[in-house]
Amino acid sequence: MALYADCDADAVLAHVLPAGPACHTGAWGCFEAAPTLPALAAVIADRRDAAPQQSYTARLLGDRNLRLKKLGEETAELIAALADGDAAAAAEEAADLVYHTLVACAADGITLDRVLAVLAGRAPAGRPGRSGGPAAAARPPAGDQPVQAQQQDGAHDGDADG
Repeated sequence: MALYADCDADAVLAHVLPAGPACHTGAWGCFEAAPTLPALAAVIADRRDAAPQQSYTARLLGDRNLRLKKLGEETAELIAALADGDAAAAAEEAADLVYHTLVACAADGITLDRVLAVLAGRAPAGRPGRSGGPAAAARPPAGDQPVQAQQQDGAHDGDADG
């Protein structure tokens, strides 16, 4: 978790891992709907108890061979679309692969939160999503300057009445 000032220091960006909805309305965030991946993972979890004849996801969850076959098939289709330079097909196949990956993980008890935690652990400290390993982690963020969370005299202290 970290706070950064934008390039002209008129806004602060907070990189956090929310534990759930963050808006006072109960929405995931004040400016967006619930993220797609957590919503998809929730549907997959809900389908675990569905009848396989009524739910493709339940069928996949209950059939290891089918689940692994589909994972391999979607991987091959994505590779073919990328090799052909077909961006539209590649996006479709990537979406299929993400779905089948989440199903395969769910079948083995691996949650989306666990996968995302692994990815977050691979990000250089202080700047999630920044690539480049240790060397990039040692460089200051381009255009963004870390700021310290401190309260100035008369500053808003976080109460709901502002």
